[in-house]
Amino acid sequence: MFESILIPLDGSLYAETALRHVLGHEADTQRLTLVRVINTVEELIGLAQPDPLETMEKTEEMLAKEAHDAQYSEASRYLEQLEHLPSYKALPIRTLVVEGSPAAQVLTVAGQVKADLIAITSHGLSASGSPSRTGVFGKVADAILRSADAPVLVIKPFHTRTD
Repeated sequence: MFESILIPLDGSLYAETALRHVLGHEADTQRLTLVRVINTVEELIGLAQPDPLETMEKTEEMLAKEAHDAQYSEASRYLEQLEHLPSYKALPIRTLVVEGSPAAQVLTVAGQVKADLIAITSHGLSASGSPSRTGVFGKVADAILRSADAPVLVIKPFHTRTD
């Protein structure tokens, strides 16, 4: 049994597979931390686009701050919704929204919560896009596998049988 399990989630159904898997096998864990990593304001500068219907001109920094605030709100709502689902309601869940590089932030949070297991899926949101450039795993899973101090459980999100 693991006392503290960290599950990074990016909002995709792929990532939620890790949560369902862990709860199926480690339902009596002492602490379960769900973390969602969002972009920093600086990362969003130049990416956020103005609303063409607005008459007020906004700076790139203002647009980036608005986009950041929207990401934070969405991530918080997402984690809160998961936490209050009937199947998870009785669990010792803690949720965190952090900002920065996903792999680096997951590793930082793992140290902060003293996770003795990190459970992730092999791919997150990128699984619906182009094939992985790092091989078997997505880039975040690969970076976590290479640098984590705690054991890492990597779950293949979906399995399709070909027989």
